[in-house]
Amino acid sequence: MDRFISSRLSSDAVNRFFDRTRELNCEIHTLQIHKDGELLVRIAQDPYSCSDTPEVYSLSKMFTSTVAGIASDMGLISTEDPVLKYFPEIETDNRYFKMMKIRHVLSMNTGHDHCVMPLMSQSDDAARGFFSVEPKFEPGTHFEYNTGATCLMGIIISRASGRDFFEFACEHLFFPMGIRNVHWCRCKDGSCLCGTGLHISSDDISKVLLMYLSNGIYNGRRILSENWIKEASAPISDTVGNGTEDWAAGYGYQLWMNYRDGFRGDGAFGQLGMILPKRNAVIAVQALAGDMQTEIDACMDLLDSADSGDGKRTDDEYAYAPYEKALDDFTADAVFDLEPNGKDFTAAWVHVGDGIAAVTFSDTDGKTLTLNAGSGKWLRSSFFAREMTSIITSIMPDDIPEQIETAACYKLEDGKIVICVRFLSCPHTEYYNITMTDDSLEIFISQGMREDRTRQIRGRKVR
Repeated sequence: MDRFISSRLSSDAVNRFFDRTRELNCEIHTLQIHKDGELLVRIAQDPYSCSDTPEVYSLSKMFTSTVAGIASDMGLISTEDPVLKYFPEIETDNRYFKMMKIRHVLSMNTGHDHCVMPLMSQSDDAARGFFSVEPKFEPGTHFEYNTGATCLMGIIISRASGRDFFEFACEHLFFPMGIRNVHWCRCKDGSCLCGTGLHISSDDISKVLLMYLSNGIYNGRRILSENWIKEASAPISDTVGNGTEDWAAGYGYQLWMNYRDGFRGDGAFGQLGMILPKRNAVIAVQALAGDMQTEIDACMDLLDSADSGDGKRTDDEYAYAPYEKALDDFTADAVFDLEPNGKDFTAAWVHVGDGIAAVTFSDTDGKTLTLNAGSGKWLRSSFFAREMTSIITSIMPDDIPEQIETAACYKLEDGKIVICVRFLSCPHTEYYNITMTDDSLEIFISQGMREDRTRQIRGRKVR
């Protein structure tokens, strides 16, 4: 278990933080706070780890902005460049497209009135998907959170550098900072999603945040210029009326302004990367949160309690307990032919025994995947699958296999096998309710905080 609490913090303050976030329907998976060059807190609640690489959703945008800054520092792009300079194949008479500059793309000020990412991610040509939607406003006059703009920024960097965006990011950001275990999902045409889809660990998020706090230097090596950080972290776009305080304080180059101090990247369901210069601190969080403003408030209150510690430690554990141990004498072993289920699963084998519940699916891609769950303990599984994990919106293609990491446990309840599946490759949790009769199978899958993600798998027993 990843757990460190500095003597500058009291364990009581940390315990209150976790109690408070639980009461706010916010599951904190990993938390790291650095202040004044010291690590204050590094906690991962079991079964999570600070080295896991879940998708961080729109926190990905902060990393795209960082790569854009590197490209700018290298002289490959300028924020004043016309966007169409990089797309000579696009023929348009639209004056707003002709006015659009890279700074408008970075600051979510392209003039669009909605996100165009769904068209881009599913298109055979992501860039043409962007230009298929004409802006409604003059660039620079209308803020609209548009993940498609971030994706376009990645394509611009690819064209300017002559390198695939992810390869460029590895060569000039990730590898120089010692970030090795990272991957970024792609659009249908192979373009990097950029505005979402990044899988990265809490430890590596913290590295990038500390680099920003040190004005672009990490481990004595300059990664990003001070000038870029100053420009990117300024409130370029007016977001007044966009929501609560931390979403109404302004927007820079793919970075939100914090109303109390500094700036941040963030992603759906509670992914946070906060840089707080006045407090000389950074905060990295991976979570499943229903209300991110209350999550931020709780993090800031914990940070403000620094130096309140008495050095005393408690034996409190920060963990999500698995279900209690199931009946030892319950066993199951059956194979089922599945009805069409929208996931291309063709058959299922359910096996329970020796403290493990295993569900193995075969699919139309000619492969199998197995989900293992422990009795009274978490068991990890790893497999490749299409749309097995959670997808927050239609902006991500669902036909590209991804590596899925899970930790799961099971219990027996009212004649059903109930499996709790905590995804380690995304923030979400799913529940498999499995009912087997002498000749049939029904698996009802639901997801915490996402009622729209329920689905069913049915089958007929063949042996």
